[in-house]
Amino acid sequence: ATNHQNETNTGIDDSIDDFILHYMQQRHIPGLAASLVINNTIQWQNAYGWAHIEHHTSTTNDTLFKIASVSKTITATALMQLYEQGCFDLSDPINEYLPYPVIHPGYPTTPITFHMLLTHSSGIHDNWEYLFYFVGDAPIPFQTFLQEYLLPGGLYYDAQKNFCAWEPGTHWSYSNIAVALIGYLVEVISDTGFTDYVNTSLFTPLQMNESAWYLRHLNLSHIAMPYKWNGEQYIPYGHIGYVDVPAGDLRTSASQLIHFLTMYINNGSYNHQTILQNTTVQMMLTPQLSFQPNIGLIWWKSIIDGRTVWGHTGGDFGTRAMMHFDPATH
Repeated sequence: ATNHQNETNTGIDDSIDDFILHYMQQRHIPGLAASLVINNTIQWQNAYGWAHIEHHTSTTNDTLFKIASVSKTITATALMQLYEQGCFDLSDPINEYLPYPVIHPGYPTTPITFHMLLTHSSGIHDNWEYLFYFVGDAPIPFQTFLQEYLLPGGLYYDAQKNFCAWEPGTHWSYSNIAVALIGYLVEVISDTGFTDYVNTSLFTPLQMNESAWYLRHLNLSHIAMPYKWNGEQYIPYGHIGYVDVPAGDLRTSASQLIHFLTMYINNGSYNHQTILQNTTVQMMLTPQLSFQPNIGLIWWKSIIDGRTVWGHTGGDFGTRAMMHFDPATH
């Protein structure tokens, strides 16, 4: 990774470039894009290496990457917009809103709530035997998949493996399926397709005009190819699609995702538009569980270099994404 493109640099030390290039060489990372925002201003952004080695395409800050589980923060934001509109309370059972019941087979009288989905405490478990992935978009709509996974008698239903052993609300376990269900709830409550809702309510006002959940809605030549380093060379994985789309299938660029992060840094506003209320943002960035003090509503609190930051990470075949900010310093 010798080529790199410096799109914006306002006095940030060149040692960042050196550090990143050294790290990429050490870890065999073919391409990388990064942005730094303070308050409303992008202070620095840069891109390094190759988006597509075979085509000799350099990475830029507009290169699209699969951001994997960082996608969850966008899905949760969509749901919380509907919360602000008074469509539901976080303590409401989700079964009051779904067209079919989602019941923990071990605790059939304990309702699963919106709050449980948003804090990974619903007891819905990721059974990787059924979390299918494909080269290309998944041929099974995530809405269909969820019903087959969560409803007794469904093609992918397993009372033991699809649910945790504990009662909903008493413990936590990170769950992609639970966040896919959040995406489905966005669709059911808004009476709008999930992707259409996110496009209209988030991507358009945030000027994320080349961001999409499905490969079929993007120009593939704009997406960084994920690679595996086999010890001698980079082997392309192809573009992977999963059945739990709202939990991790978003593709966007560093230059677009920074708009979403800027909105959170500014307590829910972007470009003089209110995307979320200040109180909602504060609630999402407040620890919610006594037994897991680092999770808010989908967002996670962590310590990086001694500083408390909120954000999310994501990883998948040949791709890694990180998005964090410090609420104290913006």
